[in-house]
Amino acid sequence: MREKIAYIHTLVKQYDAKNNTLLSHFTKYKNQKDEAIYQKAELEKEVDSKAIKRKEHIKFLESQLKLIGEKKQREKEVKKTKEISHNKKQNDLVTVNQKIDDLTEKFNLL
Repeated sequence: MREKIAYIHTLVKQYDAKNNTLLSHFTKYKNQKDEAIYQKAELEKEVDSKAIKRKEHIKFLESQLKLIGEKKQREKEVKKTKEISHNKKQNDLVTVNQKIDDLTEKFNLL
């Protein structure tokens, strides 16, 4: 009877040892899984943060391009306005010169 009890006691110890081993493996793998989930979340935050920064930078660059485009457009308009003004002055000068010539001819005819 003592032998049976000792044998059962040995089996229980073996079962407990295997159970503890399995439990420690389970705990180890669960901790690794939890760590992997945490690292994944951190990487996702970092990726999201970088994506947000890129979007902000793209918006900034787009606004700069828009400002440059507007500036060039204003420069074109100013240049065109100056050209028109210069052409008008040239035409006015030609007109005045023609009037002077006409008046000079009339004066000479007198």
